[in-house]
Amino acid sequence: MMISKSTFILYCITICSAFNFYAQELKTKEVYDVKSFFEALDDNTKIIIATDTLNFTTSHIEKKIIIPKYTYQQITNTNNKTKKSYFIEESGVVLYGYNNLTIIGKSSVSKIISYEAFDDILTLRNCTNVNLENIAIEHVDEVCTGMVLSLIFNKNVHIKNCYLNGSGAIGAYVVGCDTISFTDTHIFKNAFHAIVAINSKNILFTNTFIYHNNKIFNEEDLITTHFSELSFNNCELYDNDATNLYNKKKDLETFFSYLEEEEFVNYYATENLYSNFDIAPFIPLFKNCIFNENIFEYEQDTIKKDETIVPKKRIFATFFIKKLLHELVEESIGNYNGNFIIYELASFFSNKKVNFFDLKNKTKEDFVIAFHASKLFKNFNYYEFIDIEEINNSSFLITLKVKNNTIEELSKWFIKVNNNLKIECFELR
Repeated sequence: MMISKSTFILYCITICSAFNFYAQELKTKEVYDVKSFFEALDDNTKIIIATDTLNFTTSHIEKKIIIPKYTYQQITNTNNKTKKSYFIEESGVVLYGYNNLTIIGKSSVSKIISYEAFDDILTLRNCTNVNLENIAIEHVDEVCTGMVLSLIFNKNVHIKNCYLNGSGAIGAYVVGCDTISFTDTHIFKNAFHAIVAINSKNILFTNTFIYHNNKIFNEEDLITTHFSELSFNNCELYDNDATNLYNKKKDLETFFSYLEEEEFVNYYATENLYSNFDIAPFIPLFKNCIFNENIFEYEQDTIKKDETIVPKKRIFATFFIKKLLHELVEESIGNYNGNFIIYELASFFSNKKVNFFDLKNKTKEDFVIAFHASKLFKNFNYYEFIDIEEINNSSFLITLKVKNNTIEELSKWFIKVNNNLKIECFELR
């Protein structure tokens, strides 16, 4: 029987579509311990945690499976990681480069715990289309300094009916991410911040409960946000001891007026730059939220996210350079979030390949690798911010005082910022 050309083409399309559907269908695997969990990790996979608790204490995992472990100096070898892998980096488990992965507790809630106070319990990095559901992630000790859930350079990650129990530093730490949702989730008992979001967009909290945070460090903000879009819908925030809801203590106009002042420069050259950088160009939005028995007083901001008061590109460039200087001068590695600050710096760069110093056409991960390998900035041991000059509305020239051994000289750094508030070029001039 003869078939028409159009019928044949439609037949081929149907077959291909069916093939793609089944190719993307999730493989379901039940796991009962850390060994079977890590063995089950793969793309297009649904992992069901069929036990009450998985012990993610790094020392425990190393006894149960062979798992790569890197210090930040060791990750400078790009061959250490494949595109899709799992490993221990410095002090926590990292799931790297997975796509279309679901991890779900089989019971009402399955626990992922750590007995080590310094463990960053679970980090997802460079992952896409990930779902976490019915999981409680927590430090067992009452006072800890590790992260709970860290999301770095991810896209389309959805957390549902999860419990981010701090007894540690930060409950949800989000850097350089796009489209992250928290639904029916509890974020509680975090010492420094319940939530930190850096250079991330489309971060949505729905029916989420944020409580019992900042019981130790109440001078910290409940939420810290820099150049990020956060929306809270139908959430409840109660019994939090943070002095401030989030890090907006000055309005943008005041911030901008300080840029040229020597007092401002000296203030942000202090060792407290990171924790004191209290400007939030993007303001978190709260809709139909309930606030009860918090130390801070909540008043909805009248400034809209899209309202331009001052040139945000200039603020972005200034913030990046001062954050970088803080890392170089103060050596903040070792602070509660010191292990992650390099990723915060990398998140300022475009997702496309960019130039930084003598490294051309590189990625964010290349920046991390170069930074830890001391390939960048290795000739200098002292920096002082002098001035920022606007070349045009997207390009800036930064003047720094640099000390090379005993010789002081001025250095010019060129920064180009695109319309998405990302750095496309960062070079010496």
